Amino acid sequence: MVIAMDIQPYSGGPSTQTLFSIRDSSTNAVSFVAELSDSTGKITFFRKDSSGVLTAVATPSLSLIKSILLSSLYQANTLHFHEKDTWNRLIIEYTQAQPLSLIGSYYFLRVALGSSSSSQLYFADSSGTSSTPALFFGVSSKVLDFCSQVVSGTTPTIRQTTKDGNFDILNFLWLSGPRRVYQNTACKITCHSQSDTESFNI
Repeated sequence: MVIAMDIQPYSGGPSTQTLFSIRDSSTNAVSFVAELSDSTGKITFFRKDSSGVLTAVATPSLSLIKSILLSSLYQANTLHFHEKDTWNRLIIEYTQAQPLSLIGSYYFLRVALGSSSSSQLYFADSSGTSSTPALFFGVSSKVLDFCSQVVSGTTPTIRQTTKDGNFDILNFLWLSGPRRVYQNTACKITCHSQSDTESFNI
């Protein structure tokens, strides 16, 4: 899959914030989470392993930039503060590197932030490489949660209030299926899959 968005983080949020999470609609089992560190601006990705454990699989080196707090002195010696908008163009590429039926299959993840991109980060499931589980393990019908995540496997739904996000998101785009992202000379991102090609501006 490929996920793209414009994101503007703010100061003063929880130390760990949920960018988004993916869960099963009936069981609430969380299969994939992207968490933002308030102190470093880096995103850590968690995938539910076939062992049933949500495991950290990648923390790319790129950091989101927060809005800058500025001050201006007005009449009556009153100091007013305002924030300068800082938007980050974020693209996340997360897919299986080979068909799951092949021996030696694995997954990889890559992040692009503005004009920079991380290296491809590779990881495998604990079951080994002979019968690799699906990308989103334990999920039959997906729910995408923004800025928060639920307590995995608990019904009725209970939100993890300590990991709520403190940011704005615009221009969200989701491209499902195994895809890759390439930048062309017209400053657009072209996403290639086995059946089609899609483009969107960065």
